[in-house]
Amino acid sequence: MNTTTNIVITGQPASSGRPVPREWSSGLCDCFTDMGSCMLAWCCPCYLQCELAQDMGEPCCEACLYNYCNPGALFGMRVYLRGKENIRGTLWNDFNLTGGYCSCCYCCALAQLAREVKYIKSTKGYV
Repeated sequence: MNTTTNIVITGQPASSGRPVPREWSSGLCDCFTDMGSCMLAWCCPCYLQCELAQDMGEPCCEACLYNYCNPGALFGMRVYLRGKENIRGTLWNDFNLTGGYCSCCYCCALAQLAREVKYIKSTKGYV
């Protein structure tokens, strides 16, 4: 007796290899969840940006030097952290929040970055 066996092989969907991006741990306007970083962002942004740069392994002087003359330092810090921590966002959004077309969001973006760094340090122990 001859029997024929048919084997059907189905492929698994390919994965991109990168997990789905997560959201920021706090919103842009969630300053009341951490009043300390909010006050520093509005009253002494150079100091806060310097501390964040050091937390991220960058020299303080560069972040402080470019703080008001060129908001590119904060832009770079946001882009770096988003990439490293797989946080959802776009370059265009980061550009606008850090002094592009909506410079009034600069302090809110700085405070949000400070809250994110605190969150990462509290969950992972490092940035």
